[in-house]
Amino acid sequence: MDVRKLFLLDASGALISCLLIGYLQIPHAEVFGIPPPAFRILLILAIALILFSSFCFFFLNTAHLNHF
Repeated sequence: MDVRKLFLLDASGALISCLLIGYLQIPHAEVFGIPPPAFRILLILAIALILFSSFCFFFLNTAHLNHF
């Protein structure tokens, strides 16, 4: 698998996590029994992973990487 595609897949998964946390879990926090600040921390981590993986996808130069 191409390294850039792996970062794109990771960014997509983090985006899905971000959407699920933001739209499903935070409004219904009492159902899950986790306080909303904990969900906000998880949301911030998901956003950070989206930014990191997107940055790696767009700016990673794979010409010097060894492919096994």
